[in-house]
Amino acid sequence: MRRYPAFARALLLPLFVCSCGDDARRDPTVYPVSGQVVVDGKPAEGVVVRFHLLNHYRDLDAPRLSATTDASGRFQMKMEEGEQGAPTGQYVATFLWPAPAGGKDRLANAFTEPEESGYVAIVEDRPVELPPFVIRTNRKR
Repeated sequence: MRRYPAFARALLLPLFVCSCGDDARRDPTVYPVSGQVVVDGKPAEGVVVRFHLLNHYRDLDAPRLSATTDASGRFQMKMEEGEQGAPTGQYVATFLWPAPAGGKDRLANAFTEPEESGYVAIVEDRPVELPPFVIRTNRKR
C-alpha cells in the first residue's frame, strides 16, 4: 500500500469534506411534488415550470426538474429521466408560457432566469403539495 506524506493528506481532507452534503445532487430518492400556476388570477395552461437547485443554477450535476401545467394550471414535477417527483431540497422555480404556434413567451421572459424569478419551492422527504405560484404580468422589475 502506498503511503502519502502528512501534508498531502492534509490537502485532500478539505476536498473530501467539501464533497459531502447537497442531498438533492446525490440522493436519488424522489418525492411527489405537485402545484398550480395562476397568472393574473386565472389558472394557466401550458406553462413550463422548471426547478433549479438553490445556489446551483448552472451545476450540471444538479437534478433537472420540469413540468407543464394542464388546463387547470396544475402540474406534477418530474425528473429529466422521466421519474415523477423531485429530490429533497430548496429550489428556485422558473416559468415559460409559450404562445400558441411557437410565439413569444406570454410572460415576456420575466420569469425564465433563476436569478430573477423570485419564486422558491421547498421539497421535503414526503409528498409535497406546493401553494399556488401566483404570477402577475404587470409586475414591476
